[in-house]
Amino acid sequence: MKDNTADELVEVMRNFSLSDVETKELNLALGDVASGVKDYKLSLIGKVTGERFVNFTGLKNFINSMWGFPKNLMINDLGFNFYQFIFKDNEDMRRALNIIPYVLDNQLLVLCKWEVGIEFNHGLFQKGEMWVQIWNLLMHWIIERRSVRFFKEWLMSSYCKKEVRKEDI
Repeated sequence: MKDNTADELVEVMRNFSLSDVETKELNLALGDVASGVKDYKLSLIGKVTGERFVNFTGLKNFINSMWGFPKNLMINDLGFNFYQFIFKDNEDMRRALNIIPYVLDNQLLVLCKWEVGIEFNHGLFQKGEMWVQIWNLLMHWIIERRSVRFFKEWLMSSYCKKEVRKEDI
């Protein structure tokens, strides 16, 4: 028995035509585009940098508790763990940017201010800030410049050192 689905589809496409209304051009006025850009100026783009999917309701609850229930906050789902946060007030947006880092379900939420084309620049979301607390640090290492150097050296020696043996070459 032969499947005629492809033949039927070809026939439908052959008979396909647009009406006069559908063939008219659609002009977007520059004012419309400018107002859309203006509306998005008060928005942040966030990416949860992890392998696991983040529950949208859980994200909304987390954000509201962290940001103190910003007035009329809208959250758009842009894809897998990729979100847009649209604010009505510049102060609420500034506060959200100043409270970083955010760790949601053991995954880092990286936030960036919206700009044209940011949705396609995933490189912006490869790095995020993380606070580290080091216990039992000696008094003379408490100065930030020294403690940063100490931490970098410790991190490099602990995690980045790879022993190269002659047999591996």
